[in-house]
Amino acid sequence: MDTDQRHSPPEAASSPDAVWQVRIDTGGTFTDCIAHAPDGRVVRRKVLSSGRIRGTWSADGFEDPTLESLLVGAEVEEVATRRRFGRLDAGGGTAMGPPAGTIVDLVAPVDAPRLAMHLAMATPLDRPLPPFHLRIATTRATNALLERTTAPVILVTTEGLEDLVRIGDQTRPDLFALDIRPSRQVPVATVPWPRSDEGRSPQRDLDGLLETVRELTTRHPGATIAVSLLHAWRDPSVERTLANHLRSALPGIAVLGGAERSPGIRLLPRTRTAIADVSLEPIVRSFFEDLRPRPGVDHVDAMTSQGGLVPIDRSPPCEALLSGPAAGVIGAMAVARRLGVDSIVTFDMGGTSTDVARAAGRVDLRDETTVGDATVRVPGVDIDTIAAGGGSICRVVDDRLEVGPRSAGADPGPACYGAGGPLTLTDVNLLRGRLDPARFGVPVDEDAARRALDRIAADSNRLPADLLAGFAALADERMAEAIRNVATRRGVDPGDHVLVAFGGAGGQH
Repeated sequence: MDTDQRHSPPEAASSPDAVWQVRIDTGGTFTDCIAHAPDGRVVRRKVLSSGRIRGTWSADGFEDPTLESLLVGAEVEEVATRRRFGRLDAGGGTAMGPPAGTIVDLVAPVDAPRLAMHLAMATPLDRPLPPFHLRIATTRATNALLERTTAPVILVTTEGLEDLVRIGDQTRPDLFALDIRPSRQVPVATVPWPRSDEGRSPQRDLDGLLETVRELTTRHPGATIAVSLLHAWRDPSVERTLANHLRSALPGIAVLGGAERSPGIRLLPRTRTAIADVSLEPIVRSFFEDLRPRPGVDHVDAMTSQGGLVPIDRSPPCEALLSGPAAGVIGAMAVARRLGVDSIVTFDMGGTSTDVARAAGRVDLRDETTVGDATVRVPGVDIDTIAAGGGSICRVVDDRLEVGPRSAGADPGPACYGAGGPLTLTDVNLLRGRLDPARFGVPVDEDAARRALDRIAADSNRLPADLLAGFAALADERMAEAIRNVATRRGVDPGDHVLVAFGGAGGQH
């Protein structure tokens, strides 16, 4: 892969007083790591966000021999067939290696950020990492909302307000859309109004609620629970009691009270925030779990949507929503200041989404953030996010060209990765000559991209050249629209700004 091959020897890295300063950004496709060694060296590493390293197998083993001693125990998998050839041994081989020239993945038994740290600090997977201070940003939460891959949610709300989320606030983002995509609906359980003059038994209400919620969790495996009651902003005690009761009765299921996360007066934003937050809980927590610091040895901070840093155990899922994009904006502003530039438009194109923001001397914040069909009332950097990145799937639906919102991710990835993936924007740019395979970082197969395009052309009765031009134009227009949203539509001339493009796919357009 396109990585910095400089390593510190394990003996130097293991000094008891050595503390590595590590910065990681995990996107939908790639995870990038930059590590500052105690002796002042800087090491960079890039791995697939699925916890894999892709390369070509030779007669002598993996194409990068420096990795073999670090990844002992990683499985060798042929990308095209998913056939596994065993684990890397101490000599860098396997009992029965694949043929020379085969594109393979080295599949590590750890998540991508920890894999990147092992490589950057030249520490074998079976040995503990030297002490480190880690700051991490990620788009895992953003990508999950854009692709609708979050956990299902059960909403507990006040009786009579069952349709609150479905009705919403009647906003129609596109007045002339013929194909309106409804937001994902959630099953609902209700509780009666807490009126003392009705003579109700609170315990009876709790038992009835629990029975209903148990039934819903059976029908929706893996569901989490959001509790959002009318007037909880003023008196959250009833909501808190219900949430605690459900946590005790349903161990292992994430439960969140709406006022706990967003104590504002308006019920709909409070409910939407609770739903989005608790739906992201399993995804964000599992991501952070592998990074849990050793007490007294390591320190791990997560970037928030506001552009700040908090310890990972105090980072609510919805505050990690724009973690990666916010870090990009903060970094772009720092670079602009060094160059004497005051007004910038940032363009951060990753594997799943493109994030655009404007800054003129400072970062603008907003109190509500919308990603996909989810809206959270949590302060965050003012960023416009669209579901168009390098891994966005290109297809023809009902005789219409469509780019995104689904992404091929890191596994199987774009068609040109050779793992049987669909046609994506990366493939479109490769076939249009906008992408240099020699500098891409992973082996790419132009023939595989061509075959994916030809299949779509045959199914849609269109010319391949027309499809390439159409997919590229559609993606470009959506990105231009995002820039108009943060500039022109706010009375600001983007021509007075410097465009700062970055991100894993930021150089493709």
